[in-house]
Amino acid sequence: MLGICSQPIVAFSSVPGNIFLPCSHKPSTCGTKKYFHCRKHRRIQSASSRWVSCISYTPFEGNSWCLQINNLRIFVDPWLVGNLQFGPEFLFSGVKKSLKDWKLEDFGNIDLIVLSQGLPDHTHVPTLKRIDKNIPVIASIKAARICHNLGFRNIQVLKHGDSFKFHSVEISAYKGSLVGPPYEAPENGYLFESCHPPFRLYYEPHGNVPRQVLSELQTKSIDVLVVPVVNAAVKWMGFQFNLINEPSNVLQVVKHLQPRQLVPLMNNDLNISGILSYVIASKGSLEEFERSIRASGWRTQVLKPVIGEPCRLLKEESSYRVVGATVCPSPQEQT
Repeated sequence: MLGICSQPIVAFSSVPGNIFLPCSHKPSTCGTKKYFHCRKHRRIQSASSRWVSCISYTPFEGNSWCLQINNLRIFVDPWLVGNLQFGPEFLFSGVKKSLKDWKLEDFGNIDLIVLSQGLPDHTHVPTLKRIDKNIPVIASIKAARICHNLGFRNIQVLKHGDSFKFHSVEISAYKGSLVGPPYEAPENGYLFESCHPPFRLYYEPHGNVPRQVLSELQTKSIDVLVVPVVNAAVKWMGFQFNLINEPSNVLQVVKHLQPRQLVPLMNNDLNISGILSYVIASKGSLEEFERSIRASGWRTQVLKPVIGEPCRLLKEESSYRVVGATVCPSPQEQT
């Protein structure tokens, strides 16, 4: 299963005196398999080899998801085990609704980890502590520092405007959300591009896509957009701070990019507790957002992936340029 990548993943320059090995990880052969959530056994199983060319999106709740392109499985902002905490448990704790009983092995092989932000709901330390440190990582500056401290050996930092090709997929970083002091650089949004088959997906976990980034992405002809569609904000004594962008602002992103498909990132759909949970409020719903898209007359199709199950993004026919999506069938449906 181990090999040498076409080009090494290098260390971030802000940590001198550390030598990082070339990537010794190649894509798993799971492209000849289809992964799905078996509700009875709660584990990942494999099925027919006819899904070699299936490009799929699998949501794991929160910001965590998997993009599979041919044989390559990319885990984005993986939160796979344990709870989500901001500070002590009494301050904020999040628990998954559907996958809380899954074990690390239930999620299948990981070929690449991509981290958009250094916050716990994107760079989930309990998960990363359990993951093989030889798995290559692409990360923002803050997330890379955390991974370095955890012992990951192959880390590629992407600043805004940087790109890196990992096997058949090119990943480019764009200016995303500001989640710290104003003097710090915003975190990353990511564009995933594949030539075989031709495919482009853009991901921004807070729905913040600056005007300059929109202009650049308009020239790319985005196939799939992954963004949250329900607002989450801290509200206290007349003060409001948006954690996730307003649905109306996300609609403007869709209007400019006109993606073929939109995958709603339902990243605040969790069971939460702690002091902060009392001051976090939501606005909007997936149903309202979908109605707005339909009323607009835009070509964008809103998908509704099932948690833990692969959702096929674009039909295989016509070089993945036909609009449409289906959830990959179970083995019983294939026979």
